[in-house]
Amino acid sequence: METEPLPRIFVVEVLKSARVVMETRLTRKLRNMGLN
Repeated sequence: METEPLPRIFVVEVLKSARVVMETRLTRKLRNMGLN
């Protein structure tokens, strides 16, 4: 697993962006369900 070390900052940024995307999608779904 250490053959291709990735910078920790890069991994953290990717995880943050993915988390934000998932949160925004969930909030949009909840808002749509609430409005409908």
